[in-house]
Amino acid sequence: MASEVWEGGSDEEFFAQHVGMKIEDAAVVVGRVARRYFAGDVHMIEDVSQDTLEELWAGPARLPEYEPTAWVYFVARRIAVDLLRSRQRERDRAVREFLLRPRTQPRDMAEAVVARVWSEGMAKILEAAIARLPPDHQRILGLCLDPVKGDFRAMSEKELATELAVPQGTVKSRKNAALRRLRDVLIDLGARPENDHDV
Repeated sequence: MASEVWEGGSDEEFFAQHVGMKIEDAAVVVGRVARRYFAGDVHMIEDVSQDTLEELWAGPARLPEYEPTAWVYFVARRIAVDLLRSRQRERDRAVREFLLRPRTQPRDMAEAVVARVWSEGMAKILEAAIARLPPDHQRILGLCLDPVKGDFRAMSEKELATELAVPQGTVKSRKNAALRRLRDVLIDLGARPENDHDV
């Protein structure tokens, strides 16, 4: 650690010399960067702030061509982007794990994928997938999607039949077709298994 060879004074003085600004001022800059990339996500903002301040402390001294604020911004942005990419890889892996499971009923498979997408905070991916479906598929999934649980049981098939003014058997076949198509669109959006024959 860089602090182990510092003998010139306090930790705060070491940070100021090493980085070129006080630690409390650096924390303000880091906080702005973290909130820009992870607005509303307290845990990720804390991770970016902690990792950046630790790297500023223990890593190489500020390069002379950087002003102190620019140097802190540069380090914080790199760490934020790395964490963002790591989170995206974890989310993609989670979706692929579900898609690689043996195919059962289209309803069960699609609901499993949606449940995992929902639990991982990827509602925008689901919204984008549904938006690509034909209008009748969008409508039936929009009616039966439970926005809290992230499943397709908000309305029963009998209720859907009444709402859509179609026979209950038509509701069942249309819903299954919509779920099959939804799964395919999720794959088109990037969640494609490594072996296509597993789809």
